[in-house]
Amino acid sequence: MIDQILSSLKGEMMQKFTGSGEQGIPEDKVNDAAVLAKDNMVGTVQDEVKQGNLSGLMGLFDKNTDVANNPITSNMIMKYAGDLGSKLGLSPDMSQKVAGFAIPFILKNILGKASEQGMNQSSIMSMLGGAGSGDLGDMLKGDIGKTLGGLFK
Repeated sequence: MIDQILSSLKGEMMQKFTGSGEQGIPEDKVNDAAVLAKDNMVGTVQDEVKQGNLSGLMGLFDKNTDVANNPITSNMIMKYAGDLGSKLGLSPDMSQKVAGFAIPFILKNILGKASEQGMNQSSIMSMLGGAGSGDLGDMLKGDIGKTLGGLFK
């Protein structure tokens, strides 16, 4: 589902990222920038789960929360800006501008689409956490199992 949402947003993102807009990503790198955004968002959600920050994630996906001012969003922006610079060769200033726009924009749209479809916070977390590398529940079971298993050795 996250891929469908990104595809539907690509036109608006491309308009913002290229042309006369302030973002200035070369057109041939816009698709790569979108893929990096998804990878960073999914990776951050998975990292937060592994760290046990489920309440922070639930807060991020609460429809009453301003996603732009959430610490997890800030972490996503920071990681994404770094990847834009290191993997796509954008300047630090440009990377920060793009990341500062793209991550909150995508998150707000994901929340909007999820709300339209009647998805709850757990469904959104599973969608993001499960994209690409297995189900979020399996990941949780694996991490919790490893932790608890180590206690009883």
